Amino acid sequence: ISSGGLPRSSYKIVSSDDVPAVQLPAVDVEKLLAEDAECRKAGKEFDRRFGFTFDVAFTPENSGTWKELPNGDRIWQLKVLAPGAFSINLTFHKYFLPPGADLFLVCKKNQIGALTSDNNQQDEKLGPGLIGGDALLVEYFEPLAVRGLGKLEISKATRAYKDPFSVQGWGQSGSCNMNVNCPRGLPWQNQKRAVARIIDNGDACTGALVNNVLQDGKPYFLTANHCFNNATSTWVFSFNWEAPGGNNPSTAIPETQTISGSTVKARAAASDFLLLELSSKPPASYNVFYAGWNAGKT
Repeated sequence: ISSGGLPRSSYKIVSSDDVPAVQLPAVDVEKLLAEDAECRKAGKEFDRRFGFTFDVAFTPENSGTWKELPNGDRIWQLKVLAPGAFSINLTFHKYFLPPGADLFLVCKKNQIGALTSDNNQQDEKLGPGLIGGDALLVEYFEPLAVRGLGKLEISKATRAYKDPFSVQGWGQSGSCNMNVNCPRGLPWQNQKRAVARIIDNGDACTGALVNNVLQDGKPYFLTANHCFNNATSTWVFSFNWEAPGGNNPSTAIPETQTISGSTVKARAAASDFLLLELSSKPPASYNVFYAGWNAGKT
């Protein structure tokens, strides 16, 4: 959940023109698409990949540049380039921000931030979400009072060879499935608000918030076990990602209501379920719904 605002380079407090850049390697798109086609033969639910993920190790100690401000505060900046990519997705293996520090990820299409100490997780990992385009600026601000207390390490960088902001794949559901905003979907206008899209590095899935017997708003989230890939603390959950009407739209829907991070509560391959708890409750502004369930025999 971002706190909003703008990076200091937007206010010309520092420049973003002279920032050192790292460039991600190129990918063989045709080869990746052929691999995706093979995965799809096992079922469309296994054709979820939109980007290729590289292992990296970008930190303020080995990449980018620090800029000192007159009052002793400082700013770390790094540019990440992936020429021809539809988006760049970063994963932080180390993310710990002290009070007063903030982080922005910025490109021409969108930005994420400010990320603050409110986004710290127990395992010090974070998946901020998708940045559109083939170039992004990482900008970290650290006040003098907490100098050296922040931890940042970018461990994975995903370059998208398919456009995750597009409508690719929409309309490929079964003939018995209909869009929830069509007239016949009117009875499910509450339940649809439980659904979120999941971004896991270069993969995408979906799932839904579920209620519990205490009805205390604990953010349990139910998805499929085949979406699981080692860890969920860097997953990004996008709510209210829907078309305005019953027809498939011709342009992408913005993803602005997101939550990063979750922990596994239970899972099983045989029944293909994965139960998570999100890192925080969705804000009231997301207007989410906790889907009901019934464990009784029918």
